[in-house]
Amino acid sequence: MSLARKVEALVAGIVDPRVRVDVMSTVNFLYSLFVRGKVSEEEVFRDLVDVCSTVIRLSEPGLAEEEVRDRASSIADGLLTAMKVEGLSRRALYRYLARTPL
Repeated sequence: MSLARKVEALVAGIVDPRVRVDVMSTVNFLYSLFVRGKVSEEEVFRDLVDVCSTVIRLSEPGLAEEEVRDRASSIADGLLTAMKVEGLSRRALYRYLARTPL
């Protein structure tokens, strides 16, 4: 599944359009930083877990904290995998352009 579809699935339970856009923008920002090599995979994953946890708590307030963490980690892993796949060429381009003098 594409990154866009995964993000759409993440925000599906949120009714406030502003919050939906904020979540989507945050994930897109993290994707942009990641493919440019500005942040590590671990940093992106940690931030994605934080975003996912917040969304899950908002959309399903009755869940136990352990279940929120488990779901958030699973969703964040899927988002990171989609980021890696969609950003393969961009990551390589940024990595090698940075080393190559023009």
